[in-house]
Amino acid sequence: MKVSINGQERYLVFKHNVPLTVTWRGEPTPTEGTLARIEARGGEVFGEALAAKHPLDQYCKETGRKVAMQYLLRDLPREMRQQVWLGYRAARGKVGV
Repeated sequence: MKVSINGQERYLVFKHNVPLTVTWRGEPTPTEGTLARIEARGGEVFGEALAAKHPLDQYCKETGRKVAMQYLLRDLPREMRQQVWLGYRAARGKVGV
């Protein structure tokens, strides 16, 4: 999905159901997660983050996208975070929410 950050066109790319292994109760346990990435048109990656779901949780794409985006944007200045979230909500059809 396309977003504008400081007047530059960037793309939010999500990959769902990424296989992962997490440690749960002291044992390696397979689970899945969501990968979020900010890219330029040529494929240059500006940042990426991975959100893993708990092995007992039901998988939810919407929650995975939001958590992965939180991780992806946490080191950016507030104004840039706002631009990305507004672009995300506009693309999802939830402007002003």
